[in-house]
Amino acid sequence: MAFPNLVRRPGGEQWCEAVGVPDNGVNVVTLDFGVPISQIDPNWVDVEILSLGASVTGCTVVSIVGDVMTLNFTQTGADLARVAAHLEHTLGR
Repeated sequence: MAFPNLVRRPGGEQWCEAVGVPDNGVNVVTLDFGVPISQIDPNWVDVEILSLGASVTGCTVVSIVGDVMTLNFTQTGADLARVAAHLEHTLGR
């Protein structure tokens, strides 16, 4: 099972997150910030990744293109990971 798409946090348009069991290797997810953004600047997105078990030992963000994020997990079992993304436009920095 690939890592699930990130969905908007209740009450907030600038955060999305998901908890799931990632596949070992490449996982492609969509980002839902609650606003119709077709061209997201990757520099506006901060990503937090937390392993929730010993079999998830690493994860890197390969790319963010529009609302699609590609992640590369190291998964040797069936443990969970939490991925959260925060969208911060340059006007708010």
